[in-house]
Amino acid sequence: MSATSVPGALHERQEAMAMVAAEAERARSGSGGLVLLKGTTGSGRTALLEAVGDQAAAHGMWVLRARCSSGPVTPFAAVKQLFDDGPELACPTAEPTDEADSTAAIHRERAAWLWRALLEWTEEAPLFLAVDDVQLADPLSRGWLVEAARLVERLPVLLVATERSQYDVEPPAPGLAHALPPRLVRTHTLTPLSPDGAAELVRSVAGAVASPAWVDDVVRAGAGNPLLLHALLDDLGAQAQAPGRAGIPVVPDTCAALYPGAYPAAVSWWLESAGSSTVDIARALAVVSDGRGDGHGGGRDGDGVGDRGEDRHPEAHEDGDAGLLADMTGADGARAHGWLTAMTRLGLLRPDPDGRPGYAHPLLRDAVVSGWSGDRRKAAHGRAAEVMLRRGAGAEAVAGQLLRAPAPFGTWAADVLLDAAARAVGAGRTEGAAGFLRRALDEEMAPARRAAVLTELGSLEFTGGRSAAGLPRLAEAVQVADTPRDRVRSAMALGTALAGRGEVRAAVGVLRSLEEQLTDHRDLARTLWSASALLSDHDQAVRREVYGRLRETSARSPGLVGTAGQALLARYEATAGLLSARAAMERVRALMEAPADPLAETILLGASAAVALWADELDEAERLAERALAGQRAGLLPLHPARTELLNVRADLAAARGGYAAWLAEPDVRQALRAGGDARPPMSEAAAAVLALVETGRTEQAAALAERSDPRDASDSGELPRFLYARGHLRAAIRPVRSTTSWSAGGARRNGTSSARSSLRGGAPRPNAGWPWAGRRRPWPWPTRSCGWPRSGTRRVWWGVACASWARRRAVCAASGWPRRRYGCCGTLRPRRN
Repeated sequence: MSATSVPGALHERQEAMAMVAAEAERARSGSGGLVLLKGTTGSGRTALLEAVGDQAAAHGMWVLRARCSSGPVTPFAAVKQLFDDGPELACPTAEPTDEADSTAAIHRERAAWLWRALLEWTEEAPLFLAVDDVQLADPLSRGWLVEAARLVERLPVLLVATERSQYDVEPPAPGLAHALPPRLVRTHTLTPLSPDGAAELVRSVAGAVASPAWVDDVVRAGAGNPLLLHALLDDLGAQAQAPGRAGIPVVPDTCAALYPGAYPAAVSWWLESAGSSTVDIARALAVVSDGRGDGHGGGRDGDGVGDRGEDRHPEAHEDGDAGLLADMTGADGARAHGWLTAMTRLGLLRPDPDGRPGYAHPLLRDAVVSGWSGDRRKAAHGRAAEVMLRRGAGAEAVAGQLLRAPAPFGTWAADVLLDAAARAVGAGRTEGAAGFLRRALDEEMAPARRAAVLTELGSLEFTGGRSAAGLPRLAEAVQVADTPRDRVRSAMALGTALAGRGEVRAAVGVLRSLEEQLTDHRDLARTLWSASALLSDHDQAVRREVYGRLRETSARSPGLVGTAGQALLARYEATAGLLSARAAMERVRALMEAPADPLAETILLGASAAVALWADELDEAERLAERALAGQRAGLLPLHPARTELLNVRADLAAARGGYAAWLAEPDVRQALRAGGDARPPMSEAAAAVLALVETGRTEQAAALAERSDPRDASDSGELPRFLYARGHLRAAIRPVRSTTSWSAGGARRNGTSSARSSLRGGAPRPNAGWPWAGRRRPWPWPTRSCGWPRSGTRRVWWGVACASWARRRAVCAASGWPRRRYGCCGTLRPRRN
């Protein structure tokens, strides 16, 4: 790649050169005229004017050049520059020396003198007058050129002028040809380079080694504008020639990565040429589009269309964008709308997938906004948030601007951010919700509200894999809360997080220490007791202690336990074989009719749903679980002691009904399946997902999920046997039966059953050995059709055996060491009677 590009190289300008050549030939034959070359800033007008001038000089014409500027100039400065082009072109007629007064008479005398100078030069050779940027010429020079265009029709003089023609927010001044009849003027408007023409320009500089993707990146950053393309290629060429660099440099997204900075300088000049109002609109658009992606589809290789914008016209941006920019800058809304349309046509803007305008490349957007300081950008984001809120924009759109606005911003900002966080959580965008909550903490709010935000944020961060950040926020929430109820809510989330990390005793200790401070709030103390019982399920030693204390207290005074605690005891006794499923169901139905504390209601509903599932009351279990989860979603709390149990109930319901596909489509499950790299989903969700994937024929995804899950992460509960069975079920589906031995039998070994071990050694298992009812002579204490996961590890394995197909059951039975002949073929768990 060469270090510098060649600005004089023309691409796709053959038509303009041919037209000027034809007019020059007519002028050499004595029929002069005016040719006006119009185009946007950076379209290559100057390069084209130099090329046609050289072409005319090669055919024997005198070429006189003038370049206009916007600075203060003397009268007739542009025309005098034509005749002062060089010493050999010095005017043969003396100029009047009286400069003291600029009266109309003096101006007329100077105009006549300049015209006589032109006539004298035509006696030497045909003239080619080249005037660049005529829109910047002083008024007297413009008037002289207009009159000359009227008079050169029968002279060997061709007047060629370039004029900027671009849609700006400020209305333009009349052009040079405004007062001339069309027959006296030949006009040609330069269009932006086509994608093929721009790519040809890039390859002419970069060479054949440039990849198509890299060329397309440069073309989009240059927006088909020769000025921007050459400037960017100069910066990239300088980087390629730097010592120690090899290959073609990557097109960056920020101007800070460019050196020596020709590209941002070119963009700055392009903006300044458009006027201050256009500059404000352009930078306001850059600020608004920051965070919602640029117009190239949100990716480096996008093409500006998407799912919702693929059938929209490039200029079909919403009027709301123009109104927003106009309100932000105080510009005219109609002119702002026209500017967006014009820039989209030129290629500097591209619609995003929603049809909203954005810059064609992140580098272009950064170059546009680089003229503003950081404080001014923040202020612009705040202004955008205010205008968007007033115009009725969505909460997430307004919050997206508040993320970059100065803080604290206003009393309404926290409301908008929290509303946006709730919507993001409902849509499954937890990372976005966490960002809104972090920004909300920078606003002023009451202690109770701050504690709630800290709890919600800590919960989202912990469940999102950032436990190092989530736990301190949850601990701070407990300290900040100024009411007992808020402290209990935050402590329950903190305890759930600690239990999720395997620190079950610490989690129960946190709740118990707070329970001792609530002697005047017995309902809240009972809620903490129930939460401790749920969290103790992750550690069998702690579970025995907590439930032992709970049962003793319930035996003495059931009112001290509360409805949620009694429901947990009903679940515990039913799964332990101490209470029939029907009796447990009757008990929880009576508890559901009794009043319960709102904080304990989710625990009560979760325990009741588990008992209903155990009793084969599937519809009631689903209703209770959905009711509990709906209340939890309304609270924005992904961390709750009952959450795992509720998700397990939903998974078991899906398995019992065969609704694997619908369950896999749920947001929580999709998020677990999408986790890549070293991310590990919760063990209970992983087990259910593996089973569902196998049953829906997606064994490759099931294998990948099982491989990503580590059994060592499982708590000391029923999670591990459940996962081991799911893994064995997967192996039975994709490999021979013999290979399921190590995976499925692991579930039985984990729970201490000697039958599996003896079978694997070749010995015959003892009847009923290892089962919880071994040695008991009484009727079966639970339902014969278990459609939910039993709470005992070995019975978890046998629930899957009962619900699997006959071939699957045979495979897992053989792998687990259980004699098939002792159990029925109908999917029940009842032993056959001899």
